[in-house]
Amino acid sequence: MARAIDSFVSMLDLAKLGFKHADRGVRVGQPPYDPSDLLKLYLYGYINRVRSSRRLEQEAQRNLELDRKSV
Repeated sequence: MARAIDSFVSMLDLAKLGFKHADRGVRVGQPPYDPSDLLKLYLYGYINRVRSSRRLEQEAQRNLELDRKSV
């Protein structure tokens, strides 16, 4: 499932869809999270019925599918 989500999000033009910082042009302060990674995490949580941000954090720590390198 994680690879399908990765393929789907990589096909999207996030800047054209209105995601802020999708072009990564911000140069001041701490760099923001990559919007594609956040979208992948949200979609994974939606498909697996994980609605809480705290539960998503726990899943990301526990589940190897959500490792940043594989998603």
